[in-house]
Amino acid sequence: NLPPPPPNALDPLRLADTSILEGALTTAGFKAVTIERLQVVFEFESAATFTQFRREVSAPFRALLERQTPELREQIISAVTEAARAYAGADGKVRTSNETILFAASN
Repeated sequence: NLPPPPPNALDPLRLADTSILEGALTTAGFKAVTIERLQVVFEFESAATFTQFRREVSAPFRALLERQTPELREQIISAVTEAARAYAGADGKVRTSNETILFAASN
């Protein structure tokens, strides 16, 4: 029941549109802006480890959990952990493929 973030909110996913940061760097006086997309695989020992990682690195997820009753918080954590199991290999490790975008510029 969280509202969506404001349209111009700073969010890592918003930078998937590389023109935003490229424009900011150019406006700030940087030249020769280079952008490279790189595939990265995250590996977690288990689905529970994945969920713990999300709790540690995702401020919106933490905010969602903090607003819930303890019972609902546990239901959400269980649902996320169960969904992460779909990405587990035979060894039980969860692997997710991600894209990172690298920016370089000179001034």
